[in-house]
Amino acid sequence: MHDDLVDRTTDHTGRVDQHTYETVQKMAIKHAYLQDKHVERVPDLEEALLLAMELGLKVFIDCKSDAGATARLITKLFDQHPALYEMCAVCSFHPDIIYAVRKSNPRILTGLTYTRIFLEMEPVTAFDFFKVVVLALSDAVWGWAFHNWAWLFLGVNCVLLDVNSISRDEIKKWKARGIPAFVWTVNDLSTMRWLHSHGVSFMTDVPENFNVPDNGL
Repeated sequence: MHDDLVDRTTDHTGRVDQHTYETVQKMAIKHAYLQDKHVERVPDLEEALLLAMELGLKVFIDCKSDAGATARLITKLFDQHPALYEMCAVCSFHPDIIYAVRKSNPRILTGLTYTRIFLEMEPVTAFDFFKVVVLALSDAVWGWAFHNWAWLFLGVNCVLLDVNSISRDEIKKWKARGIPAFVWTVNDLSTMRWLHSHGVSFMTDVPENFNVPDNGL
């Protein structure tokens, strides 16, 4: 599940951690590309990866929490399905998760995900001035670490950059380092064209833009 809540992506409501695994599996996916009468249930990770293999897709496995448990699960899946080494990369905002996966199995491709405002997105009240300042400073320190040494220390194979933090200089920097940069989430056609013209791969919620005549992609 991508969000903390299931409301946006399924026909249920509430926080993910308030539902059991069995309940989540029974939820129907909400998606614009599904036909009105077609019901698609939430797959588990292995089911989703097996389908991706069947379709010949490349996959980023975005990991959110519990570095140790995540590393054990990911390593087990790659051991059971060696084809994943050629089609998947494990990515995360959290360097401890990337470290744990790399330590568990260095053969697995990994990517460090970055946005300028990450810790500041933590919920705060109007009176949490000190917390707001600490989170903002922490984001600034992590931004410095990410751009200067964290990617090298972790030994990642790529970086995933928020579209709002991308620039021509940023692209040149990662190319000079020999580290592929992928940009998320790009839904504006003009931005897609600009990234495409610079040889940068990106993720989008609107793949139908590729079907627009003379889209420049």
